[in-house]
Amino acid sequence: VLSGTDRGDQRQAWLEKRGVPFVGFGRMWSGRQVGDWVDVDGASGTDAAVEHLVGLGHRRIAFLGWPGGSGVGDDRAMGWQRAMRRHGLPVRGRRARSVDDIAAAQAAVGPLLDAGATAVIAASDMLALGCYHALRERRAVPGRDVAVIGFDDSPTAALLSPGLSTVAQPLEAVGRECVRLLLARMSDVGAPPERVLLEPSLVVRDSTSASDD
Repeated sequence: VLSGTDRGDQRQAWLEKRGVPFVGFGRMWSGRQVGDWVDVDGASGTDAAVEHLVGLGHRRIAFLGWPGGSGVGDDRAMGWQRAMRRHGLPVRGRRARSVDDIAAAQAAVGPLLDAGATAVIAASDMLALGCYHALRERRAVPGRDVAVIGFDDSPTAALLSPGLSTVAQPLEAVGRECVRLLLARMSDVGAPPERVLLEPSLVVRDSTSASDD
């Protein structure tokens, strides 16, 4: 089982050429599609996050993502952009990028907050934690002053104060599907490839609240 698949990943082609059964946790993001994979629909997750915030009255919804070129990160950014455009909301000047580091995320989100964002969707809970730090530096409270949504539902998300709303990946289902596909491939190496895209779910906590915007 391969994890951490990304653009330019050569492992799938290497294993296929040598007849080694494998399944990827993650799509092949570029080049020829090879082998079986299971992945989580990150774009669907961030799309749902925008829908939740729009339902609370937010219109100035920013996105804090990773640097371009990451298949997973670009997928999550695409869902935010798709939902924003569906609602006729501007995306220009509403997006920033950061490596997965709290201090870097804190610095990167600053201009979005200065531009008046009432909500921030982050590509990971780590980036969301950087938003928390940036807000507290401004004597603002996540959820009360600016809504924040992360991604991954990490163990710390529920322990933060306020609790972090986040997109949860169905990791148990991912594990089951990976094993199922791998066993199927081992029993029939010539079968057509199977690809499974699973839906994440939004976990709502206190970091999202209604907007006065």
